Amino acid sequence: MGTLRIFTASVLPLLACKQRMTHEHDWMTTDSVIACPDPHCLSQLKIIRTGITTFKHSETTVVPLGST
Repeated sequence: MGTLRIFTASVLPLLACKQRMTHEHDWMTTDSVIACPDPHCLSQLKIIRTGITTFKHSETTVVPLGST
């Protein structure tokens, strides 16, 4: 169970990076298999972009742009 937590915690920051548009030769674009950081864990996770979604600011919050 501890290894699963380590693996999940190590993958979460990468998910945010994989959502962003990057250069076509950037390793974040070309590498899709993520290995568990624990040397005794053989788990791997494959992250594949399946599409692009555009969000409008007004659809995700009631706070107007430019306000602090």
